[in-house]
Amino acid sequence: VEGDARVAALRASQQFTEDAARADSNLQVSTALRKETAGKTVARTSEIKKELSTRNRDSKRLSVRLNRASTLINQADQGIKGDIKVKLSRLFPDIDVTNEAALEQVLKELAVGQLQQFKGPTTDFEFGIVEQSTGTLGDSRTANRSRVNALRRAAWFNERELTQFIEFEKTGGDPDTFGFDFNEQIKTKKGSFSLQDLQDTAVQNNLTIEQTIKRLDQ
Repeated sequence: VEGDARVAALRASQQFTEDAARADSNLQVSTALRKETAGKTVARTSEIKKELSTRNRDSKRLSVRLNRASTLINQADQGIKGDIKVKLSRLFPDIDVTNEAALEQVLKELAVGQLQQFKGPTTDFEFGIVEQSTGTLGDSRTANRSRVNALRRAAWFNERELTQFIEFEKTGGDPDTFGFDFNEQIKTKKGSFSLQDLQDTAVQNNLTIEQTIKRLDQ
């Protein structure tokens, strides 16, 4: 090839070489960005999963005490009667306050457990606030049952959130866009109900989520 054709061919060859080099450079940059993004996503997913898993394990440990508290609430005298009964037992040792003492102890353990979630130093004021959410022997049976059931519902939703996140992770979703889905449907013998429906029904009837689902499966 000679003349103008030679010049054109050389220019085309040079252009091709430059385009190829530019494409290779862009590919390297794109690959590096993808790797960096993937690395950050993996790290962020691991961080969130660890946080949810820790909270879920804490909830499972708490559930043991909550179940114990639920049983004792049905057995022990509470309110003014419960308080007086315990005080009288100090004067009359033959008065059996086994259930009342056990309930008082487990409710205090629940309060201490909730108090440990506070960051920094705590005072009697914080403990008093926490006791209002866990109950005391001096409160009525219905009040104590309501508070313990509320804690049991929270523990159930902690476990459900971890399950949802694991499923979300499998689809390759961005961990920072994850949000708890209250519209998730739960199938029962009486039909499908959203998590929001289950929560509203449980709160209205002072039930746990497990009790609500059990009733819907009857």
